[in-house]
Amino acid sequence: MISNHSFETLFDLYYEKVYRSTYLIIQNEGIAQDATQEAFIEAFKNLDKLRNKEKFPAWVAVIASNKAIDILRKNRKLFLVHNIDDFIPNISPLTPDVVLIKKETSDELVLQLKQLSVIYREVIVLRYFHNLQDSEIATILNLPLGTVKSRLHRAKIILRKKMSTL
Repeated sequence: MISNHSFETLFDLYYEKVYRSTYLIIQNEGIAQDATQEAFIEAFKNLDKLRNKEKFPAWVAVIASNKAIDILRKNRKLFLVHNIDDFIPNISPLTPDVVLIKKETSDELVLQLKQLSVIYREVIVLRYFHNLQDSEIATILNLPLGTVKSRLHRAKIILRKKMSTL
């Protein structure tokens, strides 16, 4: 059994990243917070089932995403994201031109990402924000590897197509 101190440490270390991933997928602050908190509780209850402890952040992020998606399905509502600029990596050096280009590109990418179906956003977040391999995503989401690859491929095609028309 995990101690309260260990629980708090892991929660403090990974809450923000898990929350951001869930928020990016679900696009609602309240649902993302609730799902993230519930996910940590469930993850700690089932920590003995996790084979590779290094994958804890991604594992709990998937649990949170699934909880949030379940909440959305029950409510049958769509929510819009307000600001997820923090998901876009920093570019150096930050000259005024680079800052402007980064801002315009990130705003458009966020807009296009918001328009993707949840199934595509989920694999994009796991692949590019948690740096998981396709096989790891398949295991975590309990999907065939081919389905994960197909969703990633399709999501990238959609995003590339939308971004190239700008």
